Amino acid sequence: MIEKYHIVQLETLIMENARPLPEACAYLKALKKEGIPYLILTEQTGRNREDLADYLRSAGFPAIPASRIYTSAMAAVDWILSAYPGRLRTDYLGGAAIAEAIQGGGMFLTHDKCDWFMIGLSRSAGYQDYSDIYDMLAHGTNLISLDSRKGQEKDGRMTLGSGAFARMLEYASGKEAVACGRGSILFLTQALKYAQVKKSQAVCVGNDFQKDILPALKLGMETVLVTEGNSIMDQGITKDLHPTYIVENLSGLAR
Repeated sequence: MIEKYHIVQLETLIMENARPLPEACAYLKALKKEGIPYLILTEQTGRNREDLADYLRSAGFPAIPASRIYTSAMAAVDWILSAYPGRLRTDYLGGAAIAEAIQGGGMFLTHDKCDWFMIGLSRSAGYQDYSDIYDMLAHGTNLISLDSRKGQEKDGRMTLGSGAFARMLEYASGKEAVACGRGSILFLTQALKYAQVKKSQAVCVGNDFQKDILPALKLGMETVLVTEGNSIMDQGITKDLHPTYIVENLSGLAR
């Protein structure tokens, strides 16, 4: 077991159908047994931390305190409070995790003269909703993308993800969104600040080289790539940019 603060992506722990990977429960239990702290990162915005912790528990994971979960919405709010303390007016599209982060962080949730618009996944939003966001961006509001997924599977069908709609708004407005979802350095940087741990004291665990490992490498962190039996060819791994450790599954970290 690597005796550093473990920062692990939620998608590294669960299957497509939200069931734990076979080794994930043993991995989290091993961290608890060894007294090694950890933080689970998620760009999902549909559930707040308490609901997500309950959901993971019902899915078969050991009890996970809500404080061990850090969302992309929390990261966005923490970043704004630190970098732009005088610009706290914001609106959003997405789920409960965004509203909780905005209000819990002391920002002002409003539809009028917003400094920021945070976009997560909404399956009920329509043409007029996205047109309203476009109008806000045209009048000076800045876009923050909380969920990088361009597409995802639901009930056996591929559906558009929040990242696709963020790209659409970027194209229409000519303004680049602040990326705060999975794969962004900003998300990982804010997670380290939340955990109050230096990058040299943490290890980043993920199953996607581009989204999980590469941002951590750019920050100078140690990393663990979990291959889950998949090939690591053509993932962008080079002599200069490569994971510190490569394991086939999470059981390699549970020892």
